[in-house]
Amino acid sequence: MSAIAEPTRWEKPTTRPATASDALGPRLAAPERKPLGEQLVDAGLLSEDDLAAVLKTQWQKGKRVGDLLFEMGIVDESKLLPFVAAKLGVSGVRLREGIIDPHAVRVIPQEVAQRVQALALFQVRGVLTVAMAEPQNLQQIDELEQLIGLRVSPICAFSTSIVRMIDRVYSDERKNGVDAQT
Repeated sequence: MSAIAEPTRWEKPTTRPATASDALGPRLAAPERKPLGEQLVDAGLLSEDDLAAVLKTQWQKGKRVGDLLFEMGIVDESKLLPFVAAKLGVSGVRLREGIIDPHAVRVIPQEVAQRVQALALFQVRGVLTVAMAEPQNLQQIDELEQLIGLRVSPICAFSTSIVRMIDRVYSDERKNGVDAQT
């Protein structure tokens, strides 16, 4: 006669995580809550004097600190972008030649791209990856999705870079279109 093993029951763990971030694990812990300027000062990328000047300019112009730091040349884009992207909770991209698919650019009309400061980078399986100055702006994302009929995956880029690249890629497109017709 053989013994039949009784199924094992799931039992509750006897210990609980000490904090919510312990339960979530290190990868899902809450993002840094410090203001961007303070993070950059702590990282040694920005002096207190430069931060004070940028905050004064921010108050006068109404622009975001990250954009001002980049525009004023105080912090290099490649060093600044990871901090801004982490603060926003999205990926970031440094816009340059070679990462933009010319076919993807045509999906968003130039007038819309300029108005919402968004530049289509590439499309994969019905998802258009778009560099945006405001990648958390759900109204702009919804507008783009309704206009183009694709899902939009926003990533962060500085508005100055977006404006510069919009001017470049759409003017190149017009030139190529004219050359192709003549």
